[in-house]
Amino acid sequence: MISEIIINAIKHAHPSGVTGRLTVRCVRRTDGQLVIEVKDDGVGLPEGFDPASDGGLGLRLVQLLSRQLNATCRFDSTALGLDFRLEVPTRGRRVH
Repeated sequence: MISEIIINAIKHAHPSGVTGRLTVRCVRRTDGQLVIEVKDDGVGLPEGFDPASDGGLGLRLVQLLSRQLNATCRFDSTALGLDFRLEVPTRGRRVH
């Protein structure tokens, strides 16, 4: 399920269609939480865009799958790109 979230985050990382460069980072914190970041150095989301209510199917799918994992996801948009961060609690369970 995590891979599906990341695939959708990458697939929809360029909402404006401007080509950019993606960086994906994954780390397990000392508290057991898995943190995955996708950073796009293209153009960020349109002004006034609200990731909680706006966006297409890909963004809604990312949010739905994140909730199913009891994970938090955050989108930060700047003129220099879009950053996506997924934090998955993993203590006591396997992550696929």
